[in-house]
Amino acid sequence: MVATPGRHNAHTTGEPLPLKVSRRSASAGRQSGPARPLPASEPCRNDPSNLGCDARADPPPRSVASKPRPDPSFRADPASPYSPLERAQMKESGVAGRGEYQEGDCFAVPLRSDGFAVGVVARSNPAGVLLGYFFGPKRSAVPTIAEMQGLSPEKATVIRKFGHLGLRGGKWPIIGRLPGWDRISWPMPAMIRYEELTGRTLRVYYDPDDPNRVLREEVVPPGVAEQGPKDGLAGAGFRETVLTRLLDPPST
Repeated sequence: MVATPGRHNAHTTGEPLPLKVSRRSASAGRQSGPARPLPASEPCRNDPSNLGCDARADPPPRSVASKPRPDPSFRADPASPYSPLERAQMKESGVAGRGEYQEGDCFAVPLRSDGFAVGVVARSNPAGVLLGYFFGPKRSAVPTIAEMQGLSPEKATVIRKFGHLGLRGGKWPIIGRLPGWDRISWPMPAMIRYEELTGRTLRVYYDPDDPNRVLREEVVPPGVAEQGPKDGLAGAGFRETVLTRLLDPPST
């Protein structure tokens, strides 16, 4: 065999051919060595380029915003439309009484003409459904709690269920807790509902603690058995209209 001039051939010269090393292999070789030791004063999170450091082992501290805690002395009432935290924040801002209500509270209802009726919260549930005892006569201004002393269930003009938006929004001013409030003396009565489609009259019995939870119904004959609080849930505006019609009817 004749060797070609100018070329090295392992078969003719007996010398091995040089090895070709790729850049990727060279880079891998440089990284395969021992990791640079981490000084004790240098935390991992400040040196992300250190290949021997796992940043997850020493994560940076997270700032946690402090949350205000409710004041335990602030009245805790399941009938309130606000959470304990909201109630604590309202107390700090000076508006704790606005929209706050509980069973036994007296409140004023603005009539559509002028003046006010008054009512007593007899029952309430967390969904904002309330049972109220409403009273006349028409008053020219919001009365004081001392003027509520003589209210009793048998003197109520009407007994109705209603939504809490009038109280919660502050449109129906809360006067204060009825002096000598006794929950047993202000019961959740059976209510009367007339079905126009069937012509039946029903007496509806509710949970004594929840004015929106029906326990049972029974058909009653027409006549005396139909007399009683009318069933049905209405908003603040409708109750204002009904009370205005009862306490301040238009002159004829």
